Amino acid sequence: MNKECEICGAAFVAKQERRKLCDKCQKNPAQARVRMEKAIKRSKSRLGELPHQQYHNNECEYCEQDFVSYGYKRKFCSPACRKQHAVENALCRKCGKPLFPLGIIIEGTWGYCSDTCKTASAYDRAKEQGRVRQCYECGKEFVSKNHTQAYCNASCYRAYKDKEIASRPVPAAPAIVTAICEVCGARFERHKNATQYTCGVNCRKIRADRKRQTAKEVGKSAAKRSS
Repeated sequence: MNKECEICGAAFVAKQERRKLCDKCQKNPAQARVRMEKAIKRSKSRLGELPHQQYHNNECEYCEQDFVSYGYKRKFCSPACRKQHAVENALCRKCGKPLFPLGIIIEGTWGYCSDTCKTASAYDRAKEQGRVRQCYECGKEFVSKNHTQAYCNASCYRAYKDKEIASRPVPAAPAIVTAICEVCGARFERHKNATQYTCGVNCRKIRADRKRQTAKEVGKSAAKRSS
């Protein structure tokens, strides 16, 4: 039974009546369809039949003059018309009021009719982004500049830190006791937990010399007993 392939259009002999694709397309129908679409696009490109290869008749939305564009339909005949149309039809981003009658000239499509609208719009955007926070000190809402800012200004930060420092417990005074020097017998002050046995540097050296001398004598005595 002679049939025509539904994808590539090639003639083939079908062994079954329900067969719709040739042997080549039957192996991978999805890949065959992609391959055929690319081939059709290449053929149209050679013939200049693709949409971006056509000439289109247009009417400028600003000056209402007819002009011809190549490739795609266009709204304006020139960059000057596009820019002037944007200037004359610009709206306030917050309240939607036309800006051109107010004498406000902007480059883009959106702008602000007043500083109030500009501030309110910035606040709304910050609220959507989660940057509107409450000051830890005064409780007033503010727009944070980063994810770690917790105070609305430096004054609130200093006030909070002063309160924190004032609320800290005052450290207790160190426990001082009076001790007697083991060398000269003079009285001196030291911390109750300190291991200080002398009143000064000289006495500490004398005590160390005595300990070394005692250790030598003990060593000699032990040597005599062992011999």
